[in-house]
Amino acid sequence: PTLPDSLAKKRIDSIAAAINAGANFDSLALKFSDDEGSKSKGGVYETSSQQAQGFVPEFRDFILFDGKPGDRKVVKTQFGWHLIEVLSH
Repeated sequence: PTLPDSLAKKRIDSIAAAINAGANFDSLALKFSDDEGSKSKGGVYETSSQQAQGFVPEFRDFILFDGKPGDRKVVKTQFGWHLIEVLSH
């Protein structure tokens, strides 16, 4: 079931805080993610910058332009809330 926006935001903020405190990103992605495209891979998308051009702007802009490897950010898109960590460029 889809959470109301305010509860989804609280959940993603709690997940981000847990990861920042040392929790495992992969296991939390597996437990909480609704994204079937990355959930089974610990939340990881392996994509080129050309493929990422097709992502929604909020997601694409952080992974391609605004974020540097190691950066994390909570972003909202038309698909809901996301915790993004840039692994490499």
